[in-house]
Amino acid sequence: MSTPRKTRSDKKVGSIEKELGVKLYGADGRKVRKDKTLGEVRKIQQADLTDDQKIASKRQIKIHPKTKTADLNKVRQAVKKVSGK
Repeated sequence: MSTPRKTRSDKKVGSIEKELGVKLYGADGRKVRKDKTLGEVRKIQQADLTDDQKIASKRQIKIHPKTKTADLNKVRQAVKKVSGK
């Protein structure tokens, strides 16, 4: 039997930092602990998002490039009302 394939989210943060040569920081600006896996870090970051941020990350609003900003704001407000916030 072969061992299960290791994906990027199974790797430790320390080994990813060595590969990329860059330090990883969380959404709050703090360094991420090196002994955690990337999958764990992602779950924690998702949990820290507010409900509005989660909805906004899933929804895309496509409008014409020459649309006025006032019209864009009306669309944003309508989306907020529809989403319940």
